[in-house]
Amino acid sequence: MKASTRWAIAFATLSLISAGLALYLDGQFPASMGPTPFAFNHELAEALQAVDSRGLVDLKKLAAHRAALDSYVNNLGSSTTDHFASSEESTAFWLNASHALMLQTLLDGGGWWRSWPVGGSRLTRWSLERHHLRDTGDPRVALALCDGTRGGPRLGEVPFDAVVLDAQLTEAVRRFIRRADVVHLVGKTVELSPRLMEHEVELLRALPANNRNTVLQFVWAFLPDSCEGQRPGCETRAALDSACGRALDGCTLKVMPRDDSPVVQR
Repeated sequence: MKASTRWAIAFATLSLISAGLALYLDGQFPASMGPTPFAFNHELAEALQAVDSRGLVDLKKLAAHRAALDSYVNNLGSSTTDHFASSEESTAFWLNASHALMLQTLLDGGGWWRSWPVGGSRLTRWSLERHHLRDTGDPRVALALCDGTRGGPRLGEVPFDAVVLDAQLTEAVRRFIRRADVVHLVGKTVELSPRLMEHEVELLRALPANNRNTVLQFVWAFLPDSCEGQRPGCETRAALDSACGRALDGCTLKVMPRDDSPVVQR
């Protein structure tokens, strides 16, 4: 066989492997459907008992609830995902699914290439987010989605529920923005989490048209009026106004270092 022919075969094989890998990571492979019509949130609620008030996961407690978590994840494979009654029902389902898969990953290990059967497709967490949570039109979703790192949004202590989803998303963003490792004011410099800046365009788009000059307008809306009952030294709306001006355009923005360590208790 000529060298040129061997190179051509090798190139074609590599191209096929690359195309297959791209389809796999993008969630394009089908998965078999089982008999269970939907995943049960009470099983996920049991697993979330391992999450503390800071959104950190106690792996020993999570392991004790492994059966409930595994049952929830297994039921995702046979859940019907093409006839949600509302956008809220869809968003709540996919947020819960992503968080359950993340919890299983914390226990078992595995990287971004790991996939699970969900609703008739085989999805990685990345493809699940890309296809079902990235374009909801609600920027709060991105700041409620826990990616398993300490620097990102963290888990709540209960599953998302379509009936109260609006309030849950608002509370999730409030918890995130009020953390010291997300917003920190130093003089006339506002240090911001890289997660906020990654979604800057979405956050600005959610603001009124006459208030889209800085992402601090979005941050301001979720800060407390006072630190009473908050963490010591928390940032407030008044402090941001004083440092940056009423238009919030008088401060320098600085991106904090990224913390990708696991969101587990140390």
